[in-house]
Amino acid sequence: GADRHMRDFRRCVRDLIHLRRSLPALSGEGIRVPQVHEADRVLVMHRWVEGEGRDVVVVASLNETTLQAYPIDMPAPSRCHEVFNSDYYDHFPNEHVIGNGGGVDANGPPGRLYPHTARARMPANGALVWRSRAESIDTSLTRIFDPRLGWSRMILAMSSRWSTANRVGSVAT
Repeated sequence: GADRHMRDFRRCVRDLIHLRRSLPALSGEGIRVPQVHEADRVLVMHRWVEGEGRDVVVVASLNETTLQAYPIDMPAPSRCHEVFNSDYYDHFPNEHVIGNGGGVDANGPPGRLYPHTARARMPANGALVWRSRAESIDTSLTRIFDPRLGWSRMILAMSSRWSTANRVGSVAT
């Protein structure tokens, strides 16, 4: 019922707040929006702290359907670990999460702004967050890894800061 939905929502928000405070890229000054696709209703944000190298890519989809193999502009060639998937909180814990098996490989052709792309499975009305350089993840933040889901329950928050000066307009895919 409604109580379950509120508990799920509060759990998601609590985890997002904790991790946003713990991950410098989500509150740093570096933000770029390499991809805004109005027809597909997808927004991509790249967040970083200058000189730290622990970048985060946040992808939000307001599309009513799941997007398959959706091209996402990525700042560097690497394996990026999926550290947040909003679909997980839909009837927490959701055992049928729409995701990317733990991460994406940014080894595709150039995008509009960045030299690499990754193909992602985007849940309907969902948000995904990927982090590069998994070896630098703070292990005190790690949640229990659930092999049934194939990805960590670690959560990252989308930044509340939005810089219109860094917005890069629509991208056709």
